[in-house]
Amino acid sequence: MKRRTCTRAGISIFEVLVAATVLVVALTALYAVYGQSLRALKYANESSAAELYLRSQVELLRNCGWATLSGTAVGTNFAIPTTILPDPTTDVNLKTLPNVVSQKMSVYPVLTSASPSPTAYYSTTRFGSGYRNSPVVIPAVTGSQSALTFLFNIVWTSQSTTFTKEYSAVLYNSNIE
Repeated sequence: MKRRTCTRAGISIFEVLVAATVLVVALTALYAVYGQSLRALKYANESSAAELYLRSQVELLRNCGWATLSGTAVGTNFAIPTTILPDPTTDVNLKTLPNVVSQKMSVYPVLTSASPSPTAYYSTTRFGSGYRNSPVVIPAVTGSQSALTFLFNIVWTSQSTTFTKEYSAVLYNSNIE
């Protein structure tokens, strides 16, 4: 009688361990990419909310009128309302930003080659519920200027990281009523 040899094809324990290791590494990499994409999406959402907020603040300034912004209003001083930097806990536009640390608005002359880094005419900063205003320094030429530069800055924290967004706008006498 002939002896029959049967070869059985099977999977060894070593092959199973290698396949499981490859699967675990692949899933771990996918999980890491997923976490990074969620953080990037959260930052993009917060950054666009900050940008929208800063743009809305410029529109509020446009509504103040040139005489108020330039300090040329009859019988008034240079007076930007402090409400231009609202309370982050109650303002609808700021509710999407977690933990707003500070907001700042500065007024500068329009940048020229003669004065590449001018001194601010005025600056106001909001930390929580309090304000810190710089002294108002308005040279005599301010009233005759036809434009001012406004620089807004907002700082917020999210997931143990501090973020800053800046927005500047030049407001001209001709486009403000």
